[in-house]
Amino acid sequence: MERKNIVYINGYVKSIEKYLITREAFCRMADAADENETMKLLAETGFGGENAAVSSAIDVEEIIAAEWKRFKDFLTEYAPSEKFAVAALAVNDFHNAEYAIRQKYLKLDDGAFVEDGYYPRELFIKAANGHTEELPKQFLSPVKDVCALFEKGEATGEKIDIIFLKAYYAFMLSTVKTPAWRNCVAAEIDLKNVSSALRYSDEKKAEKAYIDGGRLSKAVLKLIVKKADGKALEKTVQSPCFDLIKLGIEGRREGTLALFEREAESFSMKMMKTLRFETEGVIPMLVYVNYKLNEIKNVRIVVSLKAAGLDKETIKGRLRECYAG
Repeated sequence: MERKNIVYINGYVKSIEKYLITREAFCRMADAADENETMKLLAETGFGGENAAVSSAIDVEEIIAAEWKRFKDFLTEYAPSEKFAVAALAVNDFHNAEYAIRQKYLKLDDGAFVEDGYYPRELFIKAANGHTEELPKQFLSPVKDVCALFEKGEATGEKIDIIFLKAYYAFMLSTVKTPAWRNCVAAEIDLKNVSSALRYSDEKKAEKAYIDGGRLSKAVLKLIVKKADGKALEKTVQSPCFDLIKLGIEGRREGTLALFEREAESFSMKMMKTLRFETEGVIPMLVYVNYKLNEIKNVRIVVSLKAAGLDKETIKGRLRECYAG
């Protein structure tokens, strides 16, 4: 299809940003008296569109599905290129490709599929059953490798996660050309690698989990594994991830990496937010897309945790970085 002019795209994106849900609005949902009040506040934001059923937390997946469809339709019409749309939706596609294999071999239901990314989940279900003719090349290797592990009786959750994570980030690095986006991808890789270095005490096991394409060297990651914390911090002081690396090291000393992992989930969005006033190239569109992806995550977090009876401060602590307003 013919793509719209980037100046027009950016103007349109800026005009609809105001409809994104702010952190303040999410906090009001967390503060609500009960889950029904949370759903009413969500309905007031327009999330899910006019036809989305909003009656209880039970309906939240239907509401998210409706919002996701609107988001995909938006990308179909306004993405500056097909590659941009494929990369923006890739995280869902790689998740569904992985889960289709787990579903086949472990006899699971459809419950852990997420909304279709660029490709329909049926494509991955067919591939898990040996029909890979139509499978895009970025999925061929991980699908075949993980199926082979199951066939040999060697599949573990850890091995599967590593194979698909490496494939996802290899795809992103080969597809994304915008420097700001590549910086965010590299930071995500660095933080995944730091997480592995913090969790493993064996250097060889940690190295097997490392993802290529980050900015931190294996020598630095080795220092983290060896708990040479002072040297590791000295070597990473210029890294944009330094504060999080420090947080992770402190968390390991205290016996929990929960805060590090939670902050790491929002780090690339924080990097994007520093670009929110830029008006050139694909940056405005890129920032908006990341806002929307995190918005959808936050809706699921707030509603599900409210329904589970968690206290408001715990819910707020779980929120991902989102629209600044």
